[in-house]
Amino acid sequence: MCRSRYQRAWKLASARSVGQPVVHLEKAREQFVDRMVQKAIEAVEEDGAHVTVLGCTGLAGLDEQVKTGLLRRGYDVPVIDPAATALKVAEALVDAKLTHSKRTYPQPPQKEVVGYP
Repeated sequence: MCRSRYQRAWKLASARSVGQPVVHLEKAREQFVDRMVQKAIEAVEEDGAHVTVLGCTGLAGLDEQVKTGLLRRGYDVPVIDPAATALKVAEALVDAKLTHSKRTYPQPPQKEVVGYP
């Protein structure tokens, strides 16, 4: 891993799986959240994690439940919902009228669209 001060990938404490597909979330929501809380605690205790980031947008909205579960067990650890966070970042970029550099990422050249009249 790169240990440059500009590339912080080495700050990742751990990546853990609850061992259950997200598609089964609705069938066993409480058990799913309990497993996520347990994995977050393991990441804190064993790997030194300071924050928990939920792994996919299929877990959107579970951040408060995981946070509550952690607090009940004595762990005051921030829990980040990646879907909500990405939406807020995109919203801030639009509000600030920020965009990528057109010099770095110019429009691609026009090309013929085949198969349309």
